[in-house]
Amino acid sequence: MSQGMQRHSWLPSLPVLVGASFAAFGPLVLLLANRDWFFTPEGFLDPWQYVGFFRYYEDLDYSPGDYKLARLPWILAGYFLTRPLSPLPAAYLIHALFLCATSLALFVGVHALFRRPAMSAVVAMVFGFYTHAHGSGGWDYHNTGAGAFYMATFMMLALPSTLAGSRVSLSLTGAMAALAIHTNITLVNFVPALVFVHLTSLKLRPEGLPPWRSLLKRAKWSLVGAVLVTVLLGLINWKVGRDFLFFGTLARIVIRYLSHPENQASFHRPWGSGWIQTSRHLALPAAVFLAGAVSITRRRRVAAERTDLIARSLVVQFLAMVLVWVAWQTAGQTALDWDYFAYPLIPGCFLALGGLLGRTWPPAMERRWLLTTLGAMLVLAACLIGDLPPGLRALEASIAPAIFIAGSAVFFAPLATYHWRPSVATASIVIATLALGNRLVALAPQHYAASDPCKVQSAVYGGIVEGASRLVAIDPIYNRERIWFDENEVISPMNDCSVGLGLMAYSMKSMASVGYLTPPHPMPAADDVPDAAILALQKPDAFLTIITNNAEHVAKWDQRLKGLGLKRQEVVEYRVPVMESGFNVYAWTITAAP
Repeated sequence: MSQGMQRHSWLPSLPVLVGASFAAFGPLVLLLANRDWFFTPEGFLDPWQYVGFFRYYEDLDYSPGDYKLARLPWILAGYFLTRPLSPLPAAYLIHALFLCATSLALFVGVHALFRRPAMSAVVAMVFGFYTHAHGSGGWDYHNTGAGAFYMATFMMLALPSTLAGSRVSLSLTGAMAALAIHTNITLVNFVPALVFVHLTSLKLRPEGLPPWRSLLKRAKWSLVGAVLVTVLLGLINWKVGRDFLFFGTLARIVIRYLSHPENQASFHRPWGSGWIQTSRHLALPAAVFLAGAVSITRRRRVAAERTDLIARSLVVQFLAMVLVWVAWQTAGQTALDWDYFAYPLIPGCFLALGGLLGRTWPPAMERRWLLTTLGAMLVLAACLIGDLPPGLRALEASIAPAIFIAGSAVFFAPLATYHWRPSVATASIVIATLALGNRLVALAPQHYAASDPCKVQSAVYGGIVEGASRLVAIDPIYNRERIWFDENEVISPMNDCSVGLGLMAYSMKSMASVGYLTPPHPMPAADDVPDAAILALQKPDAFLTIITNNAEHVAKWDQRLKGLGLKRQEVVEYRVPVMESGFNVYAWTITAAP
């Protein structure tokens, strides 16, 4: 019997397997109640262009030389994963895969450092359920991939094989770090933070910190992995006919922004402009920063000094990165004011949360590992799926104008209490408050609620992809088509459930990478479009494409063309259904009337 047990000693224990399963797949239980949270919303632009790259990456006429090609790991992931599938299964696959992989990597890394499966599962699940980590900037935005690659880098650095100096592990670590940086270049700021945690772990081994020569060899093998994966990405890009140096355009943009911050003046918001009060995305990072600052100023007597030092390193790495991000924001760079620019702080925030909880995690919660893990998942899910009691709904409305301060207080209070009086009770309160606070700071909590009567987002997502595909079919070289739509038009996929068709059209245009008839934001009404923009369409290879569900818009355009002495010849008309409604895509050539 003992020989059999030794033979399979490499297998993870049952608590580890269960914890890993809950960490990876637990957040997907939210899909049983509502799926609207799982799709990129209408009106977003950049993530929809990535969907276009997923579908048309090999088409060299599609966005040649675009700076988004620097995020090649994300584009190739979407291209290879979604290419054989129809739009909705493709969206489910790539979104679920990266959500599960990110949480699982966090679980594995935290467990490798602390050897506490229940605690590791709790931290990973809180991250997996955290709404501001769900498609930051849109599910198809590159942050979805960047978070997964960054957590994979942390996981690799925490594994025993990497700590032991395995060349394969070190090379894979470098490869993961390169994928993370290529996917979101701002993560280059965060790699030193992970290296700091890694060096702390090395120093705590029985043999201590390796000599400098050994550390340089480790760095060399990590660099080899980073270079090899970069070369591989470049070769793939070159093979399809695009640039080998796929990151060149973005690198030049970054240099320009760093040397001339005023180039960001159109979207950078200075500290005094009032944006901080309503910054829901910063409430949890601020609370963890404060709790971490309190934590490292007070040494506690814990069961193992190693545990304390590892926990402190996880906290310190986040404190340092917050200060770096504050410095960038102060220097005029866009870093904290928009949620998708601040997203790189979120993975580090949850590493610090692991340090705060792991420093004095109650052993009783590990003994009751199944109850701890299952209970955490249920409370995290219930706070998003269920409706808040009237009192909490009133609280939610009252704190909205100052959600940053209120949300930070909600998160900070239980963390501070746990720090001063760690116990099963205070740890349970932390989990419950994290779940409730997650609901209070969510951007669109109705998209998670089981009671939401307007569960239409999957149909809207499919309609945008089909509409954009129609635009590409009209102009497969992306330079002859000019589109127009009513920015304020709405459709009703279900009774009493309206969606902005104008917002959908913006996303379709971004995905199809075609041109506007006239500068938008706002898109002018048909009567207000400049004559020159319409007269310029009198070419046999030019198309005026109208996206609308309103016949009056077609009549308006007929009148406008007639007034200019023009006529239209219909090239094609497509109907795109969206549940009980839909819209038409009209493509016309414009010529002089006889």
